[in-house]
Amino acid sequence: MGLLIVDRSGTIKDGNPAFRELAGSGVEDLSSLSYSELFENGDQSSASEEIQRLMAGGSTAEEGVRTLLVKSGETRVVNKLSILIRNRDGEPDHVLLTMQVSAPG
Repeated sequence: MGLLIVDRSGTIKDGNPAFRELAGSGVEDLSSLSYSELFENGDQSSASEEIQRLMAGGSTAEEGVRTLLVKSGETRVVNKLSILIRNRDGEPDHVLLTMQVSAPG
């Protein structure tokens, strides 16, 4: 399962090896992207809005399906779960995302 950590502004902070393989990206590639840039144009604005909603405390988790842009130019439909992580003071700190390829259906 791919794991991704995104900060309050939507900047990617880290991705585990499974996520990097899923996206066809290296560590350096991820550090230069925002979360919304991982997706096709149709999903970019909703990805950005998702981070804003979570950071505003509107919800603590969101599930969905998005079309991930792979570095090679391919796309992959992924199921994702975004979870708000709070700091010790209870303030929104970052978002942990899990992603896996969606089963054909």
